[in-house]
Amino acid sequence: MTAAISPDERTLGAFRALVRHLAPLDCLAEYRVRVVKQNDDGTCEVKPDDARIPALSKVPVRYGAPGESVKLKAGARALLGFEDGDESKPVVTGWESGEVDERELSATSKTTIKSGVTLLGVGAARAVAGVGDFGQLGGPVPIPCVFVLSSVPTPGQPVVGTIQFPVPVMVPLVSGSGSAKVK
Repeated sequence: MTAAISPDERTLGAFRALVRHLAPLDCLAEYRVRVVKQNDDGTCEVKPDDARIPALSKVPVRYGAPGESVKLKAGARALLGFEDGDESKPVVTGWESGEVDERELSATSKTTIKSGVTLLGVGAARAVAGVGDFGQLGGPVPIPCVFVLSSVPTPGQPVVGTIQFPVPVMVPLVSGSGSAKVK
C-alpha cells in the first residue's frame, strides 16, 4: 500500500523540478548541508539546504590536511562541493566549529606542533611541556639537599637534610617520555 500524495506535496514537487530545470546547479560552488549521519567508513549521509540538490548518500569527506580524519556530529552543518565541477562526484569539504566529536591526526614518521603554548584536554585545560620547558612543582615539596653553613651548628661542616617549600616551585624539565597521553 502506498501513501497518498497530497495536492500540496505534488505542487511542491513540481515546483522543485521546475527550479532545478530553470536554475541549473553551479557545480563549482559550495552548498550548505546538514550531516544526517557519518557512516562507519567515514562517508556521510547529507541533506542539502538547496532544493535543487536531493539528499545524498555515502558522500566522501575531504579533510583539510593529509592524515586528518574526523567524526562529525549528527546534525552537523557542513559544506558540499563537487570534485572537478562534476555533479556525480559530491564531497563534504568543511564543517562549522563545534560540529566535530573526534579528530585524529596521523603521520607515518613525525608530527610537529610549533606554538608558544599548546593546550590539550577538555576546555584546553592541560598544557603540554617538553624537555627544557619549566614546570611547576606543587608545594609543599620536601627536597633533599646538602648545605654548607657559615654559622651554627658547626661552621664549614656540611648539613644533610630537606627543605620544605610551602609554595609551588618552578623547575626546568630535564627528561621526558617518548609519548604522552593527556586525559
